[in-house]
Amino acid sequence: MRSGAAARFCSDIVRVFVRWPTLVSYNVAISACEKGGQWKKALFLFRDMIKAKVNIDVVSYSACISACETMGEWQQGLSLFSKMGKYTVKPNVITYSATIGTHRKYGQWQRAVSLFSEMERAKLRPNVFTYTAVISACAKGAEWQRALALLSDMEDASVARCSVGYGSAISACVRGRQWQQAMSLIRMMLEESVAPDVICYEAAMSACRVCARWQQAKVLLSEMRRVLLQVGSESYGIVIGACEESEKE
Repeated sequence: MRSGAAARFCSDIVRVFVRWPTLVSYNVAISACEKGGQWKKALFLFRDMIKAKVNIDVVSYSACISACETMGEWQQGLSLFSKMGKYTVKPNVITYSATIGTHRKYGQWQRAVSLFSEMERAKLRPNVFTYTAVISACAKGAEWQRALALLSDMEDASVARCSVGYGSAISACVRGRQWQQAMSLIRMMLEESVAPDVICYEAAMSACRVCARWQQAKVLLSEMRRVLLQVGSESYGIVIGACEESEKE
């Protein structure tokens, strides 16, 4: 749904909700605001629930936190999460995933990992979105070993690994200057029939570039052509950069 249409849909839902202000109608309206990118309206409805003394549940929180996370209002989202205990509402997988995603966006990898551990202690089963968010947070913090450990945990937890999760782990290898690990992850993807996309290949090539491994970067570029991925100027630039780095050594 395009943003304009989503916003109109959100407004329509809110108008309908005003006639029947129940927990269900509030949650439907807040969820509509989330999908329409209307975080201010979502927060308004959430606060209105409190004033109306409607019992807030985990769906209300999850939708509102997700709306804030999507629109970059991370402080609002974290504030909501921190107040869940006040209303004796326990976070669920969606709530945790959205909050971990918020920490990921703003480079707070320690807090993201802490929430992930808290989630496991609460006997909640992380899904692919949770894992992807925490792996990406670790990548931003150059915590490549944690990122790889979490990627490995996905298999143990029977959570299907996807190109986004792999791509985040490969990005962590770039920051950690681990070109061999990056190439190994590309191989793992192929073995698991998870098709590496341009982002994954370019991240692996970048790991080779920072370690001046131009031959390996060139091999990856050739693989991109072989699997018919669109090779653009960015890909060629990474290989050229790898060659330039090797000349400095």
